Formats: sequence, C-alpha cells, structure tokens
Amino acid sequence: LTPTELTETLDKYYKKLDKLLNETWKETRRFLKNADPALFEQLLADQRAWLKFAEGFSTAVYTGFGGGGSMYRSMGVEAQMSLWAQRIKYLDTVLGYVSEVHGAPEK
Repeated sequence: LTPTELTETLDKYYKKLDKLLNETWKETRRFLKNADPALFEQLLADQRAWLKFAEGFSTAVYTGFGGGGSMYRSMGVEAQMSLWAQRIKYLDTVLGYVSEVHGAPEK
C-alpha cells in the first residue's frame, strides 16, 4: 500500500471501530444507569478518565512523542484503534456482568 492508501484504509477501519465503541458505550450506559446507578456513576468516572488517557496517548503517538515524522500518523491511528478495541471488550464485559446480576438488557 502507498502511504495514502494506508491512511485511507486505517481511517476507514477507525471510523467503524469508533462507531462500535460509541454504540457499545451507549448500550452499556443505558442499561447500567437503570440497573445499578451506583455502578453507573463509577463507570462514568472511569470512562471520562479513560477518554482523557486515550486521547492524550494517541496524540503523543501521532506527534512521534514530540519528535514528529509522517510515519507516526499511521502509528497513532493504530494505537487509537487498539485502545478502542480494548475498551469495547471491557464495556462488553461490564454489560455481561451486570446482565448476569440484573437480567439481560431490553432491546
């Protein structure tokens, strides 16, 4: 792949993963808010802290940790995608746990 093709491919998959993360967060938030408000508040604080970390880390990678360079663009997207995938799995785990305790969420 050319650098342009690589960027386009990564951006395409990043957008899909970002959409999935948002959908997973909304579903987890909606169910948890009703099923266990105290746990919801903890998860909300955790989500805010995670977003701050993920954005800061991804920005650091994008900029080459201050050193610059064009190769860091794709590395930044890859790092962000990895963090997003891990977070989706985490939110799915939380939703699964709360579902076991409180019953499955309504669709």
